[in-house]
Amino acid sequence: MDPAIQELNQKVGGSFAESMGSVFSMLTGREFAISTKDGDTIDHAGIAALHAGPAVFVKAHYTKGLTGTLLFALPLKEGTMLVDLMLGGDGAPATELAGDSRDALAETFNQIMGSGNQTLSDLAGETLSIS
Repeated sequence: MDPAIQELNQKVGGSFAESMGSVFSMLTGREFAISTKDGDTIDHAGIAALHAGPAVFVKAHYTKGLTGTLLFALPLKEGTMLVDLMLGGDGAPATELAGDSRDALAETFNQIMGSGNQTLSDLAGETLSIS
């Protein structure tokens, strides 16, 4: 992989991992630390292949400053446990993500995307936009 692309992937991954940990901690009142590993650029099918069971996918497209798509996958069990914690529960998993739970997780990722994107914009010295 091109070293410049690898460095960009590391910065993007690090920015969003830090944002996830911060947002999850704030919304649940528990400490979250999320780390990244060196990786490669993969497509939707590659992300899906990383999970043995059902997963929640979040996709965001860069519309200014960068070209590409960010794709996050969260195993359904962990996603529903996280939502339960955010809504004041004890972290019990559910078999589906629907209604208020789905809306809560969507809003969580909106906050993560905004925070992570701001960090990347600051690093790049220019405005980056995602949708």
